[in-house]
Amino acid sequence: MKLDPTSVQKADAKLREILQTAGEGTSVRVVIILEATSDKKGRTQTRPDLRPADFPSVSEYRHELIQRRKDELKESVGDTLEQLRRLSLQITGGEIGRAIVAEGSIEQIAKALEIPGVASVMLDQPIELVMPRRGKDE
Repeated sequence: MKLDPTSVQKADAKLREILQTAGEGTSVRVVIILEATSDKKGRTQTRPDLRPADFPSVSEYRHELIQRRKDELKESVGDTLEQLRRLSLQITGGEIGRAIVAEGSIEQIAKALEIPGVASVMLDQPIELVMPRRGKDE
């Protein structure tokens, strides 16, 4: 598969290898890190800081902090998420953080790399847990 050099730089080495060697229609799962597009970076509304004392309970304060974060992310990366959805990718995440998991064909992932709001894309892989060594006394 032919990819433009700018898009290829967004992919990690393992994903680049799969994009070059896998057959058409091969499905992959990737982790995509989103960034605010240049026209949205400076437009975020400045709202007053929230203070716990302004809320009747810690729970309501926490809820408002989460809602504010969701609103800020929607404003800064919402267009990028919509473009990714239009590629018919299966997307999880993106509500309170800039990392999402996307599943789709290598062709869809290649098109996702071309979207300006996509900062980087990594092939999803199992995380190996390494157990600490036990001391002589244990």
